[in-house]
Amino acid sequence: MPRPKKQRKICLDPNIKCFIPEWTKDDIETVEIFCDELEAMKLVNLEWLNMKKGGEKMWVSAPTFNRIVSLAHKKVTDAIINGKALAIKKCE
Repeated sequence: MPRPKKQRKICLDPNIKCFIPEWTKDDIETVEIFCDELEAMKLVNLEWLNMKKGGEKMWVSAPTFNRIVSLAHKKVTDAIINGKALAIKKCE
């Protein structure tokens, strides 16, 4: 049984909920990115924080922060390269 998810500090509340490719099909695949993943990408890519500082800001360890960022980058890359919609999900 996996450990329960540790509470994460998230300051970002995006107004945009979904990005869809310009050429859309009726049944387009969707990649879901969670707000903690979006927050981690913001801290790394826009605020230029390293893994330790980003982890501290989100109240998680540096390795956990690194996993969150890596997963977020993978999801965004998949959506862009494969022409999928990117949906932003609210965290509980």
